[in-house]
Amino acid sequence: MTRADTLARARTLDRPELAYLVRFPTADGIRDVELTWAELARDTDWATARLRDHGLTAGQRALLTASGFEGFWGHAMIGALRALRVTYGIAEAMGWDHRRTAVFHRELDPHAVIGLSAETLEGWPVRPTSVRCSGRRRSYWPGPPPYRCCGVWACPPP
Repeated sequence: MTRADTLARARTLDRPELAYLVRFPTADGIRDVELTWAELARDTDWATARLRDHGLTAGQRALLTASGFEGFWGHAMIGALRALRVTYGIAEAMGWDHRRTAVFHRELDPHAVIGLSAETLEGWPVRPTSVRCSGRRRSYWPGPPPYRCCGVWACPPP
């Protein structure tokens, strides 16, 4: 069986409505929220519009940092970057992978950095206050709480 045969067969299989089971802390404990494929498509459309509002266009570059358990928002961001035809690199958001993020930041020279975590920033040799949006506009967005730092700067949209 070839790869094309495998993919063709996979497209005929039933797909469950549920895409992710997302866990959120609440005052009463952990709450599980079901996220369907339709809701994920809606989130991807929303993320595409937001990234477009910030000026991301085809041919630009982005860096996305996320952890596996954050697939529910990472998936939407990847879909948005693909829809906009933005070249992107992916790094783990955990602190132990801060070097890969720093290398991507230096070598990819991204127009946007999405999902920065406090752990990643703690490992960088450059402190956030010394990183400026000078020259070509560069945007930085922290990932969603409670996993991310809230004090990360962001360059304003154009």
